[in-house]
Amino acid sequence: MSSVSGLKGALKLYESDKIKDRAQGGELIREILSNRDNLLAFQETAGRDSGGGWIAFFQCLFQAVVTEKRAASKSNASAQVDRRLAESISLVRWMTERSVHLISRKPFLALFRHLTALLVHGSSIFDPAALDYAKALRCLLSYPPHLECLTPELWKQLLGICWAAVLGDEISVESEWQDEVDELREHGESGSATPMDIDGAMAGGGIGPSRGRSTISQSTTELVTLIPILLASPGAPILPPFPTSASPLPPPPSLGMSLLLKSHRFLTQYTSETSGHLSILQSLNLVLAEMELNSRNEFVAAGIKLVGPLVGLWGTRSKPLREQVVIALRTILPFITHEMMDQDAHRGVLDAVGKLSDALPKEAALRWGIEPLDLHVLRLRQTAEDSNQPFSLCGVSAGFDFTHECAMTWAILELYAEAAAFLHSKLNSAGPPSATAEGRGAKRGKLEDAVTTIISQMDSGPYTGRLLALQVLIFIIARSWSRMSVDAQAAARHELVEHLDDDHVGIQSWSFVGLSVLARVISSLGSPIPSANRAIGRDAAAAGDWDRAWSHAIRKSTQAASCRAACHLAHTLLDVDRVDTTSASRAIGSLLRHLDVQGPSYPFDSVCAFLERALRFSRSDVRMYSLNLEDKVVAWLDKWSALEGSRGKARMDPQTCADVLALLQQTCLLPRNPLPEVTVTECLPDCAIVDRQLEEARTDQIRRFVLHGEVPNATAKRSPSSPESHTSEPPASLNFLEGRPRRISSMLSHQLEAFVDDWQPSENAAPASPPNDCAKPSISLFLLLPSKRRYNKAPISPIRNASNCAGGSSKSYSRTWRPRYTPFRVRI
Repeated sequence: MSSVSGLKGALKLYESDKIKDRAQGGELIREILSNRDNLLAFQETAGRDSGGGWIAFFQCLFQAVVTEKRAASKSNASAQVDRRLAESISLVRWMTERSVHLISRKPFLALFRHLTALLVHGSSIFDPAALDYAKALRCLLSYPPHLECLTPELWKQLLGICWAAVLGDEISVESEWQDEVDELREHGESGSATPMDIDGAMAGGGIGPSRGRSTISQSTTELVTLIPILLASPGAPILPPFPTSASPLPPPPSLGMSLLLKSHRFLTQYTSETSGHLSILQSLNLVLAEMELNSRNEFVAAGIKLVGPLVGLWGTRSKPLREQVVIALRTILPFITHEMMDQDAHRGVLDAVGKLSDALPKEAALRWGIEPLDLHVLRLRQTAEDSNQPFSLCGVSAGFDFTHECAMTWAILELYAEAAAFLHSKLNSAGPPSATAEGRGAKRGKLEDAVTTIISQMDSGPYTGRLLALQVLIFIIARSWSRMSVDAQAAARHELVEHLDDDHVGIQSWSFVGLSVLARVISSLGSPIPSANRAIGRDAAAAGDWDRAWSHAIRKSTQAASCRAACHLAHTLLDVDRVDTTSASRAIGSLLRHLDVQGPSYPFDSVCAFLERALRFSRSDVRMYSLNLEDKVVAWLDKWSALEGSRGKARMDPQTCADVLALLQQTCLLPRNPLPEVTVTECLPDCAIVDRQLEEARTDQIRRFVLHGEVPNATAKRSPSSPESHTSEPPASLNFLEGRPRRISSMLSHQLEAFVDDWQPSENAAPASPPNDCAKPSISLFLLLPSKRRYNKAPISPIRNASNCAGGSSKSYSRTWRPRYTPFRVRI
């Protein structure tokens, strides 16, 4: 300590029994260590011998706090005593925040034990120290090396204090962890808790008091924020111990079960939203993620109790809180809605899921409700996708400008679809209500229109509500088509076809997407799509709907507002072999012949893919092959402005250079040598709901085995995001182009000239830099341009500007450029 001038004398004053000396010493300590150089100089000597100097320093501060606390505990203590106590506590917190990255393990444990012990006075929280010490603990534990140093005993001790503070239980630092499941053991010999055991314990009040509250103090809120930090520790003992031959059977209830029950107590005690709900739900999701695939029985038992309170928070105005509610429900619902659940357990689940399904019409009316998904932030493509891929749906996936709000909307739509499919399947599988089950029969009216109500909501109401209902129906078709009744399947298909003529372009476009998803689902299930010339009865109606969908797709593929979705459907129907050869030849021939005069408004991803497929189809027809329809495609591309975009320079278009390159290769009859596709994960934002979906995709095979007993195939599938090796013969010469390749090269060269002129700085101006969102299409143009000597030097500066801009942009490729080092459970 002698390495810092004046610090030793200040500490000696702070240890004095005189009030004036302690006050002067505290001021000197703050003044000396406020200087960063003094703090680092002190660290050089105090950090030796496992931090012995830091321990002595903090012991001096601790002694002052204990002295002031003893004086404040007297019955005749004055306000000045309370002020001195607050100043000594504040000094400990201040030094904790200043030294959190400097102290080693032993000083940290000494500091942690002091902070934990001084939080409690008697059997309750010590209010004068609660707020400052809770913030000091949050600062300490937010530093991962310190969090990893906690022993299981210290971890449980602080976690017990935090839960007791928020639930109103008695607190004791010396006592063991108060297990919520201890009260359940008297209900049976088994150590695992069943739903009926939990109900009985709750009704008897054995688990804890049940008081309705509406507010939480600031100090308690700070203590609650420590719970998710503690649960995010890699060594958190949430799961039960691994069974061994020496351990008794069955194993004791896990700590995770106790935490789930404590979360349920909190949600029932605090009926209205408080400042502690967000931290509690973050903690709940951390525990659920650990127990989901490791402790199914306890997970299901607690999930049945939690689903009701969670649905009660569905209408919250807080977006972060709703995100945590969505994550919790996504985790719980697949287990508690399983078909093997007994009827008694399903009664409460049916009621909660029914309330969740009823909330869909209210989304459009609420200011804080979700907005429908925009097609411009989604990719439409026909590539084979892994079913595990997050934010992917039968040819529809997340694309550029896919924001946090879009991810939330996607997840909520999936929840609504899962709830409606569950209610619909329960209605179809249930028999007529018995005379003794009047309660269940009374609720059946809610279940009857689970899917048909969503279909009816597409016909009336505000535009936003109709579009949300349509998008939910698309998710139902993609995820639960086989669970729908035959009548519901026919009604869904017919409703999608009817809305192809809707007054709103958005509903038209999403109807095209819905029919494309439906065609893909039917094809993947192996169900043949009937042809009109051999269909009878119900199949005849289905064949008529598909023929009508094909006609609409071809007709509206040239309209600016709906060409992208229409081309996507037309391409899908060709791929699943829905259209007969005669109709396809007539429609595709007419479209390509007039493409240069009346074609799609912009080469979107689905437009390029459809035109490429149409050119390949035209070569199988002798009459169309002789018309040189490729020239029509080149003439149509000549009208395209690569830099302006369909939505201007400020927005990114749903198109990549790989889409255009595939069309150009097909037009010039070149060997296919595709560029790597943009993966879904590259377009996803950094948020909690995305982390949950990525975790679901990573553990999907384990979850399928736990829920349905499905064993993955022995032959692992190749990941769609992994780079594929494409071999093709190199061109004979790159020095001279002729015919269509020369025409395309000239077209791209003219666009490059305009690009260079646009960014070329004037004589007195600084070098121009492209907007962030314009950098991507600009670099794409350079990739498409063939090698030409006259442009070897001209585009170097624009390329550098565009590359620097793309590398610094955090809007579109944040997940690509920032590596992820932490597992899912650490995110809170």
